[in-house]
Amino acid sequence: MGRLRISVMVHAPVGDVYKQVTACDASGALDEDAATKKYGRLLQKVDGVHIFEEEREERLRWRVTFSPPSRRVMEAADPKWSDRTDAFEEAASGTRWTVTWHTKARGVVGLLQWTVFQFGGRRRAMREVVQPVLAALPPQRT
Repeated sequence: MGRLRISVMVHAPVGDVYKQVTACDASGALDEDAATKKYGRLLQKVDGVHIFEEEREERLRWRVTFSPPSRRVMEAADPKWSDRTDAFEEAASGTRWTVTWHTKARGVVGLLQWTVFQFGGRRRAMREVVQPVLAALPPQRT
């Protein structure tokens, strides 16, 4: 199982970044409307673990564990999809946000995924995952 990772510095407090990325605030309260848009329909919640079903051609289920304000883990039920971990660390100028995808592919397929990520996938992840979060956060005063 391979890991694909991006890490960015966000000039905003950890709690603000965590909430924007996860739809869950630092106290653990989930914004249900925002969560539905991010993850799909909430099927159940047991001991802090949320099971969501995303509407696609095939129904994709996510097991999401929130550990505010430092971590979110998304585990895909489908073996074709990668799991994802978001880590949030306080830094001098804001928040260090690290996104790690844990691919389930092995061998040649895993190597191909890693290669594609290095040569284009990383830019796509920045554009589709990171930029919307940065654009949604209010500008920080200096």
